[in-house]
Parts: sequence; C-alpha cells; structure tokens
Amino acid sequence: FATLLASGVLLPEVLASLQRIVIGFSVAAAVGVPLGLAAGAFIVGRQLVNPINSFMRYIPPTAFIALMIVYFGVGEAFKVMVVFFGVIFFIVQMIIDVVDDVDARYVEIALTSGLSNGEVFRRVIIPYCLPKILDVLRVNLGAAWTFLVAAELIGAQTGLGHFIAVSQRFLRLNDLYAGILTFGVIGLVTDFVLERLSRRIFPWYYIALKR
Repeated sequence: FATLLASGVLLPEVLASLQRIVIGFSVAAAVGVPLGLAAGAFIVGRQLVNPINSFMRYIPPTAFIALMIVYFGVGEAFKVMVVFFGVIFFIVQMIIDVVDDVDARYVEIALTSGLSNGEVFRRVIIPYCLPKILDVLRVNLGAAWTFLVAAELIGAQTGLGHFIAVSQRFLRLNDLYAGILTFGVIGLVTDFVLERLSRRIFPWYYIALKR
C-alpha cells in the first residue's frame, strides 16, 4: 500500500473513482432528499412518489447495468448513472422514514400557533430532519461505492474497481490487498469527516441523544 502511494500508481485510481462517486452521489442526494421530504410531509407527494419508488427499489440496481450500457455506452456517464440508480431509491425511502419519525407534538404546536402547512414544513420538519438526513447520506455513501466497483469492472481504464480487477487477473495479490485497504481507508476518513461535520453543525442533536 505504501509503495503504491509513494510511486504514484494508486492516487490516479483513487481520484478517478472519487470523481465518479462525488458526481453520481451528489446528483442522487440532490434529487432524492427533496423527493423524500415532499413524499414524507405531504399526502399528495406520498401518493405520487411512494408507489413508484417502492416499485423501483425492489429492482436490483445491477439489473440496470445492461440497459445503461445501451443508452450511455461504457464511458464516464455510464459509471455515474450506475451510482445514481444504485442509491437514489433507497435515499428517497429512508428520507420518508425520517420524516415519519418527526414528533407529532411539534407539528401540532406549530399548527395551533397559526403556521401554515408550508411554514410547518420549512420551520419544523426540515430542521428536525436535517441531522438524520446527513446520517442517511452517510449510510448510502457506503453503498454507492459498491455500485461504482460494479461499474468500473466494465470497460473502465481507471478507478479502484478496475485496479482491483487487473490485480486479480494477473494474480498481483499485494496490489489486490492494497486496493481493498484503500476502500477501507476512504470509508474511514469519509465517515469521520461527515460525523465531525454533523456534530459541528447540529450540536443540539447529539446533546439530546445523550439524555
């Protein structure tokens, strides 16, 4: 692992995979979080989103790979879309569940104070859900790497998935272990950063958890 880092072999592979993860997962979060909030908070939103999302969620994301190759080829767009489809439906469902966990007393107090449904959504539901939304994203970020590896095994010239596949093909076991270790290091660092960020932004949430 240290040798691959020092020689500059590993870093380009890591950066290629990180770029695909950042794009695919960011788009999935940008679409999935608002959809989940709307479906969780409003009856119309739930009726429109939940049936479709439940249907799509039970289709294995890898089943879309062949279809995505037809539409996107095996370039960068294909890999990004595999990550997107891999996590988007789970993000939506988990955000719906987060909204369902909002304490009904807060909503009742807001309504009796004269707030409209839209104001309750903006001033009660969203602030209450934000710390848990970040937790949802942390969990699904790990899953996003799984789908990226599957995508990088097909027609990729760079990326950690491609690096591991080549190492396995030529029986370079040291490189194979180093690639697996790299995934663990990335996950450890990412999770630590997101947890620190969450504690800094939402200190009240963690204080409440200790009570």
